[in-house]
Amino acid sequence: MNINLNKNSLYKVLTVMVIFMVSTVNGQLNFKVPNKISVSPTESKLPRAIIYYSDGSSVTGQIATTPGKDFKLNIPEAGDISTTEMFTGEEVKYGKVRRFNFTTADGKPLVKEIRFYPSREEMRQDWKFTEKIDQEKEGWRPANKEFFGELYPVRYLFATVEFNTDESLTGHLYPAVFYLKTGNKTIKIIYSSKQRGQKGETLEDLKYIQSIKLLETADDITAAIDVEFVDSNLGADDKVMAITKNTFIPLNATRSNDTTFTVKATLGEDVFIAMRRGDEYIVGFPETEDAELGKIANEYLQKQRDFYNDKKLLAVVKSADDKHVLTLLNLRRRHADTNFGKIGGEWDKEIGGIVEPWRLSIWRWKFDPVEKKMSLVTRGTFFREIFLPEQQTPTVSISKELNNAVKSKNKILVKALK
Repeated sequence: MNINLNKNSLYKVLTVMVIFMVSTVNGQLNFKVPNKISVSPTESKLPRAIIYYSDGSSVTGQIATTPGKDFKLNIPEAGDISTTEMFTGEEVKYGKVRRFNFTTADGKPLVKEIRFYPSREEMRQDWKFTEKIDQEKEGWRPANKEFFGELYPVRYLFATVEFNTDESLTGHLYPAVFYLKTGNKTIKIIYSSKQRGQKGETLEDLKYIQSIKLLETADDITAAIDVEFVDSNLGADDKVMAITKNTFIPLNATRSNDTTFTVKATLGEDVFIAMRRGDEYIVGFPETEDAELGKIANEYLQKQRDFYNDKKLLAVVKSADDKHVLTLLNLRRRHADTNFGKIGGEWDKEIGGIVEPWRLSIWRWKFDPVEKKMSLVTRGTFFREIFLPEQQTPTVSISKELNNAVKSKNKILVKALK
């Protein structure tokens, strides 16, 4: 049987297909996923959750994010870096982004509940400028506006995440996609921290998710890890830093006593450990065993366009799934001569001269073992310092004692650190 469709008929067919696949549920755009498409290859292990909406309705099912994607929560003023506010002149800290998922890497329930609440709500109206200002003659002033049309609601949401580690974080949750499988249906839900309703609607008409409550819990996810040094000579000013192995979040370790440092808010992840002892830096990281991989990694490292123009590869290791490569790096932004003059470094107003930022970091790369190609995925930094151009780059050594430290529940035991 031959079926001939002209251009207009084809457009109509495609339009019907799109309408069939897309619907609006609970005030959010939702895409119906065909039932034959599985949410995840480990669907039977997905946690169950109940989603509560602001209108009192709820829905229960198995929940998951897009495979390979985590939630990102920006915690205001939680970062280590600050800046000067342009208008007030006050020192303001940057936020710190934490990544997490409903479960840990080994499938344990990590999130207990995510609660959403309005941080700002308002009714808005369309507007247009009614005049054109000649700033050369009149100077700067706000132009007059004319408002028109029906009002519509706008809402901004903040989120509080409670974890099974008895910790909680509050901040701005970046736009996210997650799936809810209820019976033989799978719904794709797109979350946004900003909602805009239709003209003529009220804030009450604009539904939003009030809570995502996980129905499974876990009691064996530790909230903090103690790093205990045995038969090791530690100085009073020694400092320990950690990077989570999955989300690559840097975490500062606080000193609990003469021999123990505590890494908090690991959210169930294992960590890489690094230590500063005087002018020396020590890292727990595997040494390079694959010379060919080291050569490939160094080639891609040097080709990578980056803020740091002095990049030294200290070690490289392949992940267990053969899909990623981790590189331990000594990075410095050099002030150097080029054909375009001196570049690099940064001007420090307190010193009154050029300084050079330095970092000790781990970068994770996506790796194609067949084509031998790499692409940068994410990075995490243990230590960051500022040096004068004439100062030496710090010495970094790889420690077998730190790398082979034994982890038992919430403790890492480091023996005879040299």
